[in-house]
Amino acid sequence: MSVGRDFGVVWLGQGISSLGTAVTTLALPLLALLELHVHAWQVGLLTACTYAAYATLALPAGVWLERRARRPLVIAGDLGRFGALASIPVAQSLDVLTFVQLVVVALVVGALTVVFDVAYQSWLPILVAPDSLVRVNGLLDATASTGRLAGPGVAGFLVASIGAAYTIGSDAASFAIAALATVAVRTGEPDIPGRAEGQARHLRGELRAGLSWLRKTVAMRALVASSTTSNFFVATWLAVEAIFLVDTLRASPGTIGVVLALGSGGGILGGVFAGALSRRFGSCRVIVLSAALGGPFALSAPLGTPLLGPWSVAAGLFGVTFTSAVRGAGATSYRQRATPPELITRVTSAVRLAAYATLPAGSLFGGLLASGTTPRTVMVVAAVGYGAAVLWLLPLRAHRDLPLPGARPVTA
Repeated sequence: MSVGRDFGVVWLGQGISSLGTAVTTLALPLLALLELHVHAWQVGLLTACTYAAYATLALPAGVWLERRARRPLVIAGDLGRFGALASIPVAQSLDVLTFVQLVVVALVVGALTVVFDVAYQSWLPILVAPDSLVRVNGLLDATASTGRLAGPGVAGFLVASIGAAYTIGSDAASFAIAALATVAVRTGEPDIPGRAEGQARHLRGELRAGLSWLRKTVAMRALVASSTTSNFFVATWLAVEAIFLVDTLRASPGTIGVVLALGSGGGILGGVFAGALSRRFGSCRVIVLSAALGGPFALSAPLGTPLLGPWSVAAGLFGVTFTSAVRGAGATSYRQRATPPELITRVTSAVRLAAYATLPAGSLFGGLLASGTTPRTVMVVAAVGYGAAVLWLLPLRAHRDLPLPGARPVTA
């Protein structure tokens, strides 16, 4: 089944920028540490700045974007990030780069990413047919996983060859390419109710309308609660993952790289097969089963190391990323199909807020727990909590496919 020329163009551009983003994820802290010689807490601050915008801007951005054309905002988000990131190699070449500039760039890129994410996920249902959404979101997840798989290696090579600042410049170029790809899209956008009239709106009322729809839609409420729980414990896990591999398992940097790369491979396969699995077995069944299997896979990583060493972590992560990609593609596609067009950006921004707001809390919980226990214990707790996220989905287990609002659910 073809996904269409326009989506193919956008997919190519966003695939390139996904790799660039994965490169910067490593290159930015390396730049701060190796060339600006900052302290460890400053690196943590830099990372926090990247996600700060989700906690402060996600909900109001959804209201602001609701009656605006999506495509120009997608282009603006890419071009804005190009400009912000390009300032880093320019400042480096002029010998005026400072840590303050890195913080400002992280904040700007984070804010533009919020705008981009909400606009992009709200624009996607316009580009592809509803019955192709699971496949398309699966392909996007697989592409993102491929970027995460290749990004650290590419970043390491580029940093060693041209330096961290100019490596970040390559990410800036990837956003420019993505913007040019979006410019080539031919599909027009339908009119959004109230957009042409420029209706005056009240921020609090608009926010309340989107959140009210989320609360009243049983399937969406369950999906958001489950993903929020999962993200909290993923952050708990990540807070000690490197410590567990280095200090507990005594794995070498090379081994750690291979372990994490193999683990990311599950996300690629899960994204590729998400659409086929959903069509064959039903979207609801696949989402619930994926959530149910994610916990045991995660638990096998820390508990299997006495037998398999660090390769137990690779195997466990492979299962976690596979099931996560399948579940994520199904949940995102359902939200895009089920949400009324006039609410989609508000609902998308609320979901993104829930997804990202839990990350700092989960990381803090993991760090505090590690101070009184061991990294293995923290990972076991995180795995159990991650698996418990399926409990939110149990009310949906009788359905074959996730029920659209107002439609009669299929249970056979």
